Amino acid sequence: MTHPSPVVSRVPDMQPLPAMSGLGIDIALKSFSEMRACENCTMSSVTHTVLIRFRPDVSAAQRDAAISDLGGLKDQIPGILSFSGGSNMSTEGLNQGFTHGFVMTFADVAARDRYLTHPEHEATKARVLPLVDGGFRGVLVLDWEA
Repeated sequence: MTHPSPVVSRVPDMQPLPAMSGLGIDIALKSFSEMRACENCTMSSVTHTVLIRFRPDVSAAQRDAAISDLGGLKDQIPGILSFSGGSNMSTEGLNQGFTHGFVMTFADVAARDRYLTHPEHEATKARVLPLVDGGFRGVLVLDWEA
């Protein structure tokens, strides 16, 4: 199976990490000294990635509504720059039961931190979490600076 090789980068001339190419994921890296030498680079935005394992009895309409509710936070909470989410459509079989996911980009760490405690986020979490298999055990979150 051939995979596209997307490389997302704010640092000019970054090269994909060859060891990850076989997984269909190319990670752009530079040495630490090269990263420090890039004075025009901004490392302030935060990518917030969430995987969700919905309960098997939750309908497709309920799942779609939950993802839509999460996406609606972009218009309610300042500092969310983008949202993308949906159901797993990978054919690799590596999702470990996670059925849906979303990615948000925040302007900076402070915006992400405000989102975490924002009343709209808390209300959305209260609506979505009962649909998740195992509650918080059915959610995987990973954030990084981009």
